[in-house]
Amino acid sequence: MLSTIKYYLILIVILVSSFAEKLNAQVSVIANNTIIVNAIDNNTLKNLFTLRSNELGSQKVKLFFINSENETVKKLLHSIGKSFHEIKKEWLRAKLTGNGNPPEMVPSDKEMLEKIFTTPNAIGFIDSKLVPSHMKVLLKID
Repeated sequence: MLSTIKYYLILIVILVSSFAEKLNAQVSVIANNTIIVNAIDNNTLKNLFTLRSNELGSQKVKLFFINSENETVKKLLHSIGKSFHEIKKEWLRAKLTGNGNPPEMVPSDKEMLEKIFTTPNAIGFIDSKLVPSHMKVLLKID
């Protein structure tokens, strides 16, 4: 009986700490070093990813997006007030009407880093824990 209670207490602690870690996770909006701007606000982020703007400062940007509904993507989308379904619908509408080009989809954080590092004027996002020290961070989302 006592060992069963200990087992459940340990299980509860693990679940709570796992949940708390997800809540505390940060998302970093990252950019290629050719981007001259050093920081953006959430409104600018929203304008970029909803395709209302394709420029940052005077530079045209190339957006990349992780093709997943993981916690990082959910957190970024929550910060701009969109769901995964809503943002994909906006991108399709923009593409069909000729009013914008959706971000290039990448399958993973690793590929996101590679694309941002090697593509001039590129902007994307990853979990803040994965950002290398040499990468330009434009915004952190809590």
